[in-house]
Amino acid sequence: MDQAQQNEVSSSTPSSFNNMITSTYGAATSSLMKKASALIPKLATYACHISFLKCCRDHNFIPKGLRLANPVKSLKSTTILHKSSFLLLKERLNYYRRQ
Repeated sequence: MDQAQQNEVSSSTPSSFNNMITSTYGAATSSLMKKASALIPKLATYACHISFLKCCRDHNFIPKGLRLANPVKSLKSTTILHKSSFLLLKERLNYYRRQ
C-alpha cells in the first residue's frame, strides 16, 4: 500500500472504510469483515470466562452458579457433590474452549 492510500485509510471514517473495502475487494469481503468485527466482543467474553474458570480450577474454588445443593448433610454426600461441582466446572471450561 502506498503512502496516499495509507493516509486515506487512516483519516477515513468507518463507513468510508467499508466503502473502500467494498470497492477494492468486493461486497463478499466487506460482509465477512463486518461479521468478523461483530465476533471480536464475543471472543473477548469467552476469553474472560476461560480465564476465570481456570483460576477457579487452579484454586479449587467452585463458583456459586456451579455449586450443587446438599440435601443430605453427610461427609460422603458433601464429597460427592464437591467432586460433581468440580467436574461441572471442568466441563464448562471445555465448553467455552470449544466455542
